[in-house]
Amino acid sequence: MQFSGGPGKTAFPGDSDKRHDQMKQKTAEIVEETERAAHQQLQDSGIDITDFSPANQSFLMVTLIQNLIDRVHGGDMAVAQQLITMEAKRLNVSVNVEADQSRS
Repeated sequence: MQFSGGPGKTAFPGDSDKRHDQMKQKTAEIVEETERAAHQQLQDSGIDITDFSPANQSFLMVTLIQNLIDRVHGGDMAVAQQLITMEAKRLNVSVNVEADQSRS
């Protein structure tokens, strides 16, 4: 079947809506999965942030930053301390960044 519609047009009405609904559903599932995994990770670290449930933009951004920091330090606590200290200085906040030896 030939169709001369523009970009994103389909020969069958409703196809675009169906794909859009599928994409929205998949996105919602990814957000829920990310939220669940992040909450579990934080709870495993003794941090309770149930105030951020359901996930909002701030929670998801913090989760993204947390994962990026983990990739950068790769388990090297000296590097992790340095990263957190640098960010604290940038934000002009005071933090204690000593490693918790009980969780090593």
